[in-house]
Amino acid sequence: MSGTTSAARCCAGHRILKLDLGNPAPWGLATPEPIVADVVQNIMAAQGYSDARGKLPEERAGT
Repeated sequence: MSGTTSAARCCAGHRILKLDLGNPAPWGLATPEPIVADVVQNIMAAQGYSDARGKLPEERAGT
């Protein structure tokens, strides 16, 4: 088997728009209205930040 990943083989010949980094708005991609409505309705009960302490094994290892 060659060093080519299955993702690379699958995407060969296709133009791929990577949305995993940055802001999708400049590409004309907006949040669907039902999601915006749900956020507005629940914003006061929302937690501002997620728990970012990491995974327990890493915490115990001190990394």
